Amino acid sequence: MAEEFPSNIPPEPRIEIPRENRFLALLKNILVFFVLVGVVVASFWISFQLGKKILIPTKKFPEPKITAEIPEPPPALQKLQDKLMAELTAGETKNAPKAVRNEKLDNFAPQTPRPAGSKRQRYYKLQVGLFDDKALADELAGRLKTAGIDVFVRKVSGGYRVQAGAYKTKAMAAARQETLNEKGYESQVVFE
Repeated sequence: MAEEFPSNIPPEPRIEIPRENRFLALLKNILVFFVLVGVVVASFWISFQLGKKILIPTKKFPEPKITAEIPEPPPALQKLQDKLMAELTAGETKNAPKAVRNEKLDNFAPQTPRPAGSKRQRYYKLQVGLFDDKALADELAGRLKTAGIDVFVRKVSGGYRVQAGAYKTKAMAAARQETLNEKGYESQVVFE
């Protein structure tokens, strides 16, 4: 082991750093915290007041009320409803639905496409049936809806069309037509 030799070098005097009072330091930290919270709250309040002045108009005008008159149903509709109710109460049932007027569908010639500058966009529409009587068209539409096919009845120049969609391309219409054929419903693609 090494021997300890006495040192001839005098030890350096210790320099003591004056300590602040702990209470004053804590008070200073709390004061700084509240000042920072006050700055944040004040900035949010100022931005809210500016936004309120900019975004909210000074005067709001009352919106005009729109009134629409609902017309009375035509008497022919009431007669049709009475006729259907009489058939139901008499116990008459239809075993076979009336056939679709296919002679018009077979002779139907699609219109020629309009020039490129035309305003109205044209679609490939899937026509399931064309009827003279709206009640027959509604009956077919009801059967299709119960089969899970979305259809609607539309008045056209040849009568009432039962339509199962409108498509931008002929391929989309043909694909939908195949699904209808699989479910047992005959349809035709019409371009208009």
